[in-house]
Amino acid sequence: MSYLFQFTCPECGYEVDALDNVFVCPDCENPLLATYDLYRARKEDYLNHLENLPGMWQFMGLLPVQQNPSASFNFQEGGTPILNLSRVASAFGLNKLYIKHEGVNPAGNLADRGISVTYSTVEHPTDFYIEDNGTRVISASAYSALMKKKLFAVVPQFYPRLFMGECKNYGADLQAVKWNNQEIERVKKDSYQNKELFNLNLEGIPFFIEGAKTVFLELLWQFKFFLPEYIAIPTGDGLLAVALWKALDEFQKLGGIIKTQETQVYLIQHENTAPLQYLLMEEPWEPPLDFDTIAPDLFVRHVFFQELLKKIIDRFKWKVVTVSTEAIISTWKKFAPNSGFLLSAEGSAALAGIASAVKNSNIRNRNVLIINPSLGSRFIDTMGFIRD
Repeated sequence: MSYLFQFTCPECGYEVDALDNVFVCPDCENPLLATYDLYRARKEDYLNHLENLPGMWQFMGLLPVQQNPSASFNFQEGGTPILNLSRVASAFGLNKLYIKHEGVNPAGNLADRGISVTYSTVEHPTDFYIEDNGTRVISASAYSALMKKKLFAVVPQFYPRLFMGECKNYGADLQAVKWNNQEIERVKKDSYQNKELFNLNLEGIPFFIEGAKTVFLELLWQFKFFLPEYIAIPTGDGLLAVALWKALDEFQKLGGIIKTQETQVYLIQHENTAPLQYLLMEEPWEPPLDFDTIAPDLFVRHVFFQELLKKIIDRFKWKVVTVSTEAIISTWKKFAPNSGFLLSAEGSAALAGIASAVKNSNIRNRNVLIINPSLGSRFIDTMGFIRD
């Protein structure tokens, strides 16, 4: 049973009943956030009575899914492992290193969680639409196939061919275009304006956040409520930061106690597209015209919840760290032969970012965890055969 109460706009305060199927604010056109009846959940001692369900569905009470997961569109996502790779930590200036490996999700992505929540929640539309230059298209393709619906996707011309192959094998309808707003809008108008489509880039955002939130709820239980002192999260659009904030906020409002005195969060971005850094400096940010394909999930065209993100980062003193393409590649190539594990490009960015922060801090002797959001082997084509 879900404790879902309503959807709320964090920018202007607009509220709508959970049953109204409204997921975008009509006033400021931002995605809404799911809110829960945490008072009732705490009164019913929810934290000690999680659902006896696999993976992320043990937290169904804090997901906006009203139906039983057995009747929903899921592959039992979540429950992903934490890998202890402290044996190679010293090579990166660290003492203890843990990896939350999201690549073992059904379609190999952290995004599987949010896509599953989306498809299990919304009134089943005719088909789905997404525009993205990263791995969310793969997740959406897989779950559209499960749902027996069509996914129409707009991707950049430089979209990695392994990504393209996965999506097409799931039956997605992909159009590769020049990656700028004008061209994307032209394709949407010419190809999709007469179709009844659920827009995963806008209406799907609340559910992506709720699915991602379960990553951090799992961490709490996996570490027995002692979070690592340092967590590195690769995030282009900041949605994972919102998901972490929601997880910690809801957990504590439910009466949960985080036993770690303080966890320092590092939000890792690519130096060529670092909207959160500009946000903190209160300077305007424009997406780059030329996107890099090394870590596609770090390259974004738009950032929602800007005021909320600024408040979260300021209040909790989270750090924004940028990394270069060269640092991502060198970390990726260095890590695999020393650990027997292939990071995703974004996971490599997280490790590169936290390693660079070590030099001027006391991180070295602390517990460090990085989020590896995707399957590393799908990056072989874009990174593995790049010659030195």
